[in-house]
Amino acid sequence: MNMNTLVLSARRLFGAGLALIAACLITSPLAADAPPGDVKLPPGDVKPPPSEVRPPASEAKPPAKAATLPDDPDKAWDNLEKAFQSRPAITWTPGTQPTPEQVMTYRTASAKWAGTTADQAKAFRQQFPKHAKATEARSIQMQTLAFAGNLGDQERRAELTKLHDELLADPQGNPDQKVEVRFVRLQESLGGQQQSREAMLAALEKGLLEIRADYPKSARIYSLLYMLTQGDNPDLAKRLATVIVSSPDAPADLKARAKRIVDGTVISNNDRVGKPLEIKFKALDGREVDLAKLRDKVVLVDFWATWCGPCVAELPNVKKAYTAFHDKGFDIIGISYDQDKSALEKFVKEQDMTWPQYFESNREENWFALEFGVNLIPTMWLVDKKGTLRYLDARGQLEPLVEKLLAE
Repeated sequence: MNMNTLVLSARRLFGAGLALIAACLITSPLAADAPPGDVKLPPGDVKPPPSEVRPPASEAKPPAKAATLPDDPDKAWDNLEKAFQSRPAITWTPGTQPTPEQVMTYRTASAKWAGTTADQAKAFRQQFPKHAKATEARSIQMQTLAFAGNLGDQERRAELTKLHDELLADPQGNPDQKVEVRFVRLQESLGGQQQSREAMLAALEKGLLEIRADYPKSARIYSLLYMLTQGDNPDLAKRLATVIVSSPDAPADLKARAKRIVDGTVISNNDRVGKPLEIKFKALDGREVDLAKLRDKVVLVDFWATWCGPCVAELPNVKKAYTAFHDKGFDIIGISYDQDKSALEKFVKEQDMTWPQYFESNREENWFALEFGVNLIPTMWLVDKKGTLRYLDARGQLEPLVEKLLAE
């Protein structure tokens, strides 16, 4: 099942508001089957060269060479990290339509990167199976194999399936990774069925609770259960929130949020409009950010990620507004949904994004995504000069809205 199928499945299960995050939970940010920016090829029968990205099954491929690693495990890990972070960048301006040649160049380079990095991660695990980073190496291997598979490499797809099987059969395997694999397979099984939305939600609930029964100490399963509470089914939300609250192994912060659902004290974002918005954190670059200290400024709270195609496509509009209005009292706070700190730092520097970015380095879920229930990105909130949340969706009308709030 490719990324598009998973997104459509997620939309059927959760509604449009949860579709993007659900897909990202399933496949990871790397497992995309198209270049960044939701790129669509121009009209015409444009296909990747068979020898580069999608070799036919009948065409023999040379046997892959085993990756060679340094004898020093720490140096080998450093090399693997650098390789993983060196995913090819797009060569066209974000927000513009690339040529077919640019797309093919990007896909070819990405396929090569994914395969090489997956082999390097596999070699690290084989050569240093007891190393503290062996679990992370398996995660890198799974992500890059998924990426290669979604680019059409069936051998890499089969390799990923085998890796998943080995992980699930390994008594010492990481529980969070096992939960991820089980969730992927659950979604795949549901995606191929013709059922009503209610039936699919019931099947998903049943499947997640079965996964929890097998891995009750995994923090990941409670994150997935909590995400399912964010749909438009209050009875389902309350049932799953009750499970989280009553589970001794659920993370404390998720328990606190789930308890608000059980108690009926959850604040909807529509209810936040017209009220002061509180956001306070230490930014990626070390800056202390406190929205309360930005009174007399109009502030865009931008929920986004470097791996989100529509977010990258929206960036030129954000930068244009920042250039036009920053000197007049307009600021931006970025709430990044990225999980790769180095990739975020590199992107922010390359794109000259000088405003502060929130990044949660110690957990997979974004704290503000859970606090505010923002499950679809890009999402753009606008806060007025009094610190009051005024707009929940400024996308597509950012400049006129900023100008209006500055004039107040």
